[in-house]
Amino acid sequence: MGQKSYSICLLAMLLVLLRICPAQGKMSDSAKALAERVRVGDYQSVLDAGGTGDTSLIPYLKVLASQGKSPWPQMALAKLGEKEYVDEIFAEVDNADPMVQDRAIEKLVYLGDKTSLRRLYQLLDDATPREDPSCPKDPVAFAEYIKKHPQEQNGNLRCDVIFFSRRSTVMHVLDGALKNYPDVPPPYLENDPRPEKWQEKRASLWKEWFENHKYLIE
Repeated sequence: MGQKSYSICLLAMLLVLLRICPAQGKMSDSAKALAERVRVGDYQSVLDAGGTGDTSLIPYLKVLASQGKSPWPQMALAKLGEKEYVDEIFAEVDNADPMVQDRAIEKLVYLGDKTSLRRLYQLLDDATPREDPSCPKDPVAFAEYIKKHPQEQNGNLRCDVIFFSRRSTVMHVLDGALKNYPDVPPPYLENDPRPEKWQEKRASLWKEWFENHKYLIE
């Protein structure tokens, strides 16, 4: 092998190593300590890493994300601006499974950027009740489903569940995540036995809250 070819091979190997190995020399001591906690999968450290803005932590987070054991690395990578993971979360918001949608809504609150908060604002108009798409509607097919899922005959039948709207989930998550949110008592404290009317009022107040804090979504 000629000297030029050998040098090219060495350069290629170096580039591969740089892509795989975190740049330890450029990390502060605190970042190195956080990276070690991330490496062992401490979930709070993983979420904290997303909030640091430190892109030197991305390789560690990607290793965890590739293992697929939890959603935390995906969330942290998205918060650090990795488009692939941002797109995943936004796709999950429109997933056919209501449970996937609800988890994605929580992820948007964690991201907390203008695009994520604007999507939450938009979802305040979605008052459609949801059902599990895996549950068969045909009676014969439903009977077959029960045979395959006998554990659901004891009052734990997921197919009997009507999920609240995405609007309801957004408001529930925002209640616990943002300060200075509208102070509206829960429905059982109001003289209105119609929960849907309370939901409409709650949603209108949340939309007003966002409109009074437009800098969060524009």
